[in-house]
Amino acid sequence: MVKVKIVRGKRGILITLGLVMAALSIFALAIVMPYAYQKSYAETNQLAALDRARNIHSAVQSSAVQIFNLSGIDISMTDQTVWFSEQLPNTNASNFAEQLTLYESFIEGQEPAVELDLDEVRNNLPLHISPVAITYSHEPFGGDEIRVSPQSINFVGYDVHILDVDTGKVEWKIKPKPGSLKFHILAGSYEQTVWLDPNYSSELVIDLKPGSLKIRIEAEGMLRLITIDKTVKIKTGIQLQENLNSRIDILYPANIFRIWLPEFGVARESTIKIK
Repeated sequence: MVKVKIVRGKRGILITLGLVMAALSIFALAIVMPYAYQKSYAETNQLAALDRARNIHSAVQSSAVQIFNLSGIDISMTDQTVWFSEQLPNTNASNFAEQLTLYESFIEGQEPAVELDLDEVRNNLPLHISPVAITYSHEPFGGDEIRVSPQSINFVGYDVHILDVDTGKVEWKIKPKPGSLKFHILAGSYEQTVWLDPNYSSELVIDLKPGSLKIRIEAEGMLRLITIDKTVKIKTGIQLQENLNSRIDILYPANIFRIWLPEFGVARESTIKIK
């Protein structure tokens, strides 16, 4: 009889333990399930916010390129050379600045999460060539000067074509010192190629009958094209050291475009790719 009572006692203990374990499991699920749901909900919102940020970026990027097309600057790439073609002074500057301001106001008005800082674009229209870190810009946009500013001499040289002009006297006002930077000029019937030292300034003046064009290459390889009393069509080429066409991007300045969704912890700064 004693043995029977002991066996039944063990069964009772096991049943009780089983019920306790089941109750604890249910209790644990009751705690974990709301947490898991909240976590899943938060992750879903985060993904939705990231998708929204991507969609906003894509829309702003696309419309910004359409506005850039009003600038009158044509960008092309052939072999190892990146080309920029425009009138100097650029007669599209005023309309471009106006449309850019309207575009900036419209985007920020429609989408509070977006902040654009386009003052530098409006004033100088700088275009960065990546990954070679060379900037094509204006002083100012609509003015009489184009500048090409390299961060280092990591390219072959410059190719400048002055289109649809008759030229008079062409003279080096400051003669170049021989060096490793290639400079090719084509203006009407005049054509010359020189290899010069980018650490020393040089200056070429072309009579355009009337008016003139001053071409300066300054220390550290900066190219300056300055027109005097003349509107001319200029095609400026930057010849690279290798064929990088598949990897070249033409960009606005960094961090001019911000998307801010603080409720989802999304903050993104970027530039705008023009080409």
